[in-house]
Amino acid sequence: MYCSKCGKEGGPGPMCQNCGAPLASGQSGYPSAPSKKPGGTASMVLGIISLATFWFPLAAIIMGIVGLVLGIVGKVKGAGGKAVAGIVMSACAIPLAIIMTAIGLTV
Repeated sequence: MYCSKCGKEGGPGPMCQNCGAPLASGQSGYPSAPSKKPGGTASMVLGIISLATFWFPLAAIIMGIVGLVLGIVGKVKGAGGKAVAGIVMSACAIPLAIIMTAIGLTV
């Protein structure tokens, strides 16, 4: 391990053998920042919006397709439950919007 104060290799102990400064253990003691996996969150938000607006077929279908694609990409990248929720909601909103259009109950 290298010393942050003098830049030389510190040695086997917790203190630098060259300057006496304490060596960093490699961990700051703070939890690491969460990994950035926005596909799942975006998919879930678009799924919610597309379900809430399924009587506007054009908006619901477009947001549903985008949410479905983002959910699949997020699931592949490991986004987890949010990606699955977005996939399910988007997959439900698309047929609902098509059915509402076929029945004629759209705005």
